[in-house]
Amino acid sequence: MALEIYSQRNSDTDNKTAESLEVANKYGISSKSVRDIWDRKTWARITRQMWTKQEKEQWDRTHVRGPGRPSGTKDAKPRKR
Repeated sequence: MALEIYSQRNSDTDNKTAESLEVANKYGISSKSVRDIWDRKTWARITRQMWTKQEKEQWDRTHVRGPGRPSGTKDAKPRKR
């Protein structure tokens, strides 16, 4: 279903809200969910096959994760020493 929704994306961003509302009504979901799929905030791994080369490069640059735990996270329990 995410692929179908993504395929209905229009590059014209002026009328994105109205278009997402039409698609949302068709699939019985919220227009915000449709826009999140179109903006690659959700279902990104599934819809990646439909992205342009430029969109893939942009995603790869902005979603780089280093090794280890994300900064600012803590263990649930203190470590035994």
